[in-house]
Amino acid sequence: MVRLFNNLKIQNKIFITFSPLFFLVILSITFFFYTFAEKNILNKAGEANLNVLNQIADKIQIINGNVKSVSSMYFLDPNIRRLVKSDWTDRKYEELVTQNQVKALNDTVNNNFQFLKHKLTLFGFNGNYYNDEGTDRREQDELRSQNWMITFEEDKNKMLWADTYLLDGNYIFSAVSYMRDVYTGKGTGLLILDFSENILYDTYKNLEDKHIMIFNSQGVMISGQNKSQLGTSAAGADFFKKLSGNRSGYFLTRYEGGETLVSFYKVEQLDWYIVDVTPLSALMEGMSSIKKYVVLIALAELVILFVLSYFIAFAISSPLKKLVKSIHLASSGNLNHMIDVNRKDEIGFLVAKYNTMLERIDSLMKEIVAQHEKKRKAEMQGLQAQMNPHFLYNTLNSIRWMVRTNQPEVTNNMIISLVRLLRQNFNAGHEWITFSEELKFLSDYILIQKIRYGDKFDVVYDFNEEILSFYTLRLLFQPILENAIFHGIEPKDGQGTIRVGVYPEGDKVIVEITDDGVGMDLSEWNSPLSGGRLSGREESNGIGLENIQQRIKLHFGEKYGIKLQSGKNRGTKVTIHLPVIRERM
Repeated sequence: MVRLFNNLKIQNKIFITFSPLFFLVILSITFFFYTFAEKNILNKAGEANLNVLNQIADKIQIINGNVKSVSSMYFLDPNIRRLVKSDWTDRKYEELVTQNQVKALNDTVNNNFQFLKHKLTLFGFNGNYYNDEGTDRREQDELRSQNWMITFEEDKNKMLWADTYLLDGNYIFSAVSYMRDVYTGKGTGLLILDFSENILYDTYKNLEDKHIMIFNSQGVMISGQNKSQLGTSAAGADFFKKLSGNRSGYFLTRYEGGETLVSFYKVEQLDWYIVDVTPLSALMEGMSSIKKYVVLIALAELVILFVLSYFIAFAISSPLKKLVKSIHLASSGNLNHMIDVNRKDEIGFLVAKYNTMLERIDSLMKEIVAQHEKKRKAEMQGLQAQMNPHFLYNTLNSIRWMVRTNQPEVTNNMIISLVRLLRQNFNAGHEWITFSEELKFLSDYILIQKIRYGDKFDVVYDFNEEILSFYTLRLLFQPILENAIFHGIEPKDGQGTIRVGVYPEGDKVIVEITDDGVGMDLSEWNSPLSGGRLSGREESNGIGLENIQQRIKLHFGEKYGIKLQSGKNRGTKVTIHLPVIRERM
């Protein structure tokens, strides 16, 4: 099969190669079209559902307003308040007169708000009790009131909407108001208005193709077509978690074992959610016929594309042969073989860019050779740089002085630190060390300098434990620390402090070396970090800032390097940005 393919003409090879791509393109377009149609149906259905739910919400808000009006009429009536708080022990006739006045008010309200079909109950804290049916449900209402009183402890001035519950075989919800004495402010009782759940159900019962449910903000079902679910909680259901906290919308989710479109709208006044659930299968019943037409159109497009692709392959093959020949020459190292094709179409553009690419590759190879040589020299300079001879001379002189003054323990510590410094400085076997090793190196260096300078300065380390195992280049921080001591702290009157902080920040490691020394005016300093000549401060150590900057950028790229901040009598801060390296390179 491979040999047969290799013996075909180039235009046939292109045709055979691109045919599967055409098939995938048509298949992708078909899939996209069908998915788009399906998504469009879902969007249309969702928007239509939102309009319906919005209308239901408007009706519920009207009901809410009427309930508040009814509650206010009762709440503000003086006969109601008198009936609740008065002591009727020896005033039965007056009590009966007051009850008749309340009944008259109740009849008036019922006539004005017939659709609400409410029941009035007055429950006094002093034992007074009244309901418009004339029956004594005192114990039952006392049990109901206990739960409501817990809620009223938070806010007694707000009317309470009780969730739907079963009472005497009927599903109802209640609007409860806390009554107070006008003069003393002391609580006198509860005004309870009971409404049938049907007044909510009536707002959507004619929508036979909808499955409407109403939930409060805690997920308890207030109203629904399935009465057995009233009062149950859907707080743990996936669909309620997705809609909770949002004002309106629609989305696909799993519900009762199948993919379902859930649409919802929030009634802001009551903090209720009106929810409609529509099975996806019901929405996609008409998509089967659309799928047949899509398949037929896709087959027709494939035939047309196959014919066109054959002729396009023939037109492409001629210059491509020249291009292949040139590529073979370039792969053997001949980058000077340019293709001469007099075409202004895409093939001509490709050939022209290919010629340009050959020239660019030749130029880049030369640049890479030069860059590699530059990097090699920088690496050798960094690895083989020797410690400042003045530092070594002063250290040995300090050791000699301490031997003569009979300080064996300090002398021993200083010699051990110097030996470790020399071993670390001259060990060019590995350019990479861990931050933990670098910390030990800096500790030895600081120990020697503090012995020499006494209490002239203190060094505060702030190493994040996470980065101690990360790797970095050798001899990056000691030269900066040396600059901080000699040019920042030493000229300063009194003591100074150097802070060395290392911490991770995303995919970077940030190193900050800060001193509170005399600082410098950067505008007067021809900084090597900006391409200027080396200053006296820069030349004072074996491996200066310019070398450190060059090593970092050559190893890691332009996004890493050194940032310098300083000012006269304001100290100096050197910030180094390095990549996170978890293994030795």
